[in-house]
Amino acid sequence: MNPEVSAFLAANGTAVVLVGGALAAIGLVQWRKIRIAEQELEYKQRLIEQGFAVPEVERAVSSRAPVRRGLIDQFGALSGGTKAGIIIGFVIVMTVTVSCIGGAIHGIAYWSHARTQPPHVQQSYLEEMQLAGAHVDPIRGDATFLDLQPVANQRLNAGVAGDQGHSFATMPQKRQEFRGMPFQIGPSYVRLRGNNHTELPTEAKGIRIGFKLDKLHIFHGTEFGAFGDSSHRFHVPEGTEIGQYRVQFADKSERVIPVVYGEDVRDVWNWDRSRATTRGAVAWTGRNPSATREGVGLRVYLTSWQNPRPDVEIASIDYVSEGTTAATPFCIAITAERTWK
Repeated sequence: MNPEVSAFLAANGTAVVLVGGALAAIGLVQWRKIRIAEQELEYKQRLIEQGFAVPEVERAVSSRAPVRRGLIDQFGALSGGTKAGIIIGFVIVMTVTVSCIGGAIHGIAYWSHARTQPPHVQQSYLEEMQLAGAHVDPIRGDATFLDLQPVANQRLNAGVAGDQGHSFATMPQKRQEFRGMPFQIGPSYVRLRGNNHTELPTEAKGIRIGFKLDKLHIFHGTEFGAFGDSSHRFHVPEGTEIGQYRVQFADKSERVIPVVYGEDVRDVWNWDRSRATTRGAVAWTGRNPSATREGVGLRVYLTSWQNPRPDVEIASIDYVSEGTTAATPFCIAITAERTWK
């Protein structure tokens, strides 16, 4: 169901059901009155055709007991147009009723967990940016942008999982700097599998590099993690490894860059009121209609990795999701830093 429709029905479902029920009841009463009048008219017509005088007809009608006929018989006696109108009205009433029930269920499910969340405190843009730059070193070498487009599977301006209000459409694209780090943004990015999105791939293999480098700067995050308590299916425990960047060197050796919830990234929806990370840092904050409707903002993180083998060429990187929790990792951009010697 569309989130806006669901929210409206959750808030106004009772009123809509009452109005729909009242309209249906009024319609049935009016239909019954019309049918009684039609039956009396049919009876009068038969008496007149049999030769009775008008006064005798009126006395017969007034003394006649109402004809009791079942609903099915009465419905069968109606004209085609009247039948169609009744059927259409019934379908409309049932559709509204079912939608209201769905909206109410949506509202109950949301608020049963949202009420456990601390109230969201809106930060100013300056406060968010000061937090974002708290532990980010400026780039000192030359930046080379890695091309994620061959393995990307989600457009920045397209809705996620059918929710058109949830996207990164407000994120600036092409060459951008976030906290002093240059990145090539868009038009698409990589989303990996989590328990709530099992249709997504577990890994994106073969992000090409083909040169030596000193550092990697990764612009990434995850969906889910901060909503609800520890028993909620959207919750991800602190310190959980949710993914890896597997760095493949040209000599066939490998180094792993772990992606740890609470250290490198947190939920892209800021349910936890900008709770800090210990290694990564918030590099971009923004909004979209779905998050704004829930009173939270968006955030994407920067993680920098110091290459322990800067003198060995790196062939490629494989981006892998653990896929064991609700976390749905995503990577928007990677920049390689290298110093020419």
